[in-house]
Amino acid sequence: MTETSARSSARNGCVLLATLGERETIRFVLEEIAESIKILEASEYQLDVLIVDDSSDNDFVVHAERSLSSLGLTGKVAAGPNMGLGAAILSGFEIALSDKEINFVVNLDADGQHDARQMPDLVRAHFATSSSITIGSRWTKGGTAPGLSLHRKILSKASSFMLHRVGVPSQIKDPTSGFRVYSRSALEVTMRDVIDFKGYAFFGGIIACAASHCLKISEVPIRFRPRWAGESKMKLARIVEAAAQMWAIGSRSTMISRRHRLNSKYEMALIAQVKLSEQEHEVMVCAEAKTADSLIGFLGNDLQGDILEVGAGSGSFSRSISGVASRLVSVEPNDKFHKELNQKLLGVENAESFLGTLSDYVARTKEHNAERKFDRVMYTHVLEHITDDVSELRLAKDQLHPDGKAIVVVPSMPRLYGSVDSLAGHVRRFTMRELKTVAEISGFEIESIQYFNPIAIAPYWMLYRLFGVKSVGSGQLGTYDRVIVPFAYKIMWILNGRIPGINLIAVLRVPSERVIPGVPKN
Repeated sequence: MTETSARSSARNGCVLLATLGERETIRFVLEEIAESIKILEASEYQLDVLIVDDSSDNDFVVHAERSLSSLGLTGKVAAGPNMGLGAAILSGFEIALSDKEINFVVNLDADGQHDARQMPDLVRAHFATSSSITIGSRWTKGGTAPGLSLHRKILSKASSFMLHRVGVPSQIKDPTSGFRVYSRSALEVTMRDVIDFKGYAFFGGIIACAASHCLKISEVPIRFRPRWAGESKMKLARIVEAAAQMWAIGSRSTMISRRHRLNSKYEMALIAQVKLSEQEHEVMVCAEAKTADSLIGFLGNDLQGDILEVGAGSGSFSRSISGVASRLVSVEPNDKFHKELNQKLLGVENAESFLGTLSDYVARTKEHNAERKFDRVMYTHVLEHITDDVSELRLAKDQLHPDGKAIVVVPSMPRLYGSVDSLAGHVRRFTMRELKTVAEISGFEIESIQYFNPIAIAPYWMLYRLFGVKSVGSGQLGTYDRVIVPFAYKIMWILNGRIPGINLIAVLRVPSERVIPGVPKN
């Protein structure tokens, strides 16, 4: 590839508009975008337009498609997930990045408050400064917001003040501005981190997480205009919603920063390849007998039929699961653990194991025309190891019968992320809201999600956050297995899993097919 062609490839981008049926303004915004794209084309930037509409308004879609065509813009209109502004933007990012040629995304509002004619300044500055994210800022030197009401200014400044206390660098003056340029690499790193941030919290949340990943964030002054039409979306309910997520933003950014720091300290790459195969770092999750039996007893009828166990490890739960399964397939990618798993399943006639990941297992069954469906798929402290957990759960859902369920057990409370999490290779600890969002985006319905083991929060924090203990003795695990686990389940029954604990237990179901009267099933 020549230098010129490489530069041109790096300058392929997408303009993303997340809309809620802004029919009165979309044409004018697209006219300004068309003007900016022409200017940028002179500098060898190539941009398509992607509109993600979350309003389910067919008339708006037709109007937007006609506007794109009449203005000579290359692009399309896609349906949003109907899960709010943040989810619509994330959906747009996912669509944009599915095109391997797209290397940056420009995001702006569709109500005319962002002057799209300033887009060339942002894009050029983004590349000139080699930034990961470039923000069009009202409050940095040179930025203005004529016509913005006093209460809107106060809300914006107050939001920035709060965000500076939950992970956004203080030098970023306008972390709530939605006029931005994102590099492809920045989106690939941060998109999963903000999957559950709703509404206006999304904008501050992604900046906090990007900063925790040590990405370069810069600001370019813009002129923020009064809206052309319609009412402001800055309603009290949305402000309250955003404020309520500040703790979650701080927890997520804190966890990311701590993970990077601990992984560096423990030389995670080497540990993952060598030491993890020689010792178990999982704590309070992998004890034998009682832990497995207690979980199975708690799940009751939710765990039955043909069961696919993903990430079975050394088989801590497998033999117990086989006792309630019609047929058990245990999948484990680590060779050492797989050998131990086989030992534990010796003589168990209704169980078999597979060395590899779930995707390996699916590929092998397809190759041998031996595909099968399961009644249950089970992830017991596995999902936290998987970077793209959404894709993993989508694949798991495809292995289930129409009335199937997924059982998921994960560590919770991101602020607890400590030495053992890093040494075990945990990508994250989940919040309840985050796990719900991941499940729904993966195509599942929530049957139940409950916290487990509140009594372990204090000792976990002390051992693995405060003192950085790196391993747990067998005696400690034995005590946990025999004493703490049964007691924790009794508390869970009494409190119905409402009190935060160190783990989350979720039962997810495949959505039932909705039958519309008078419309035959396919």
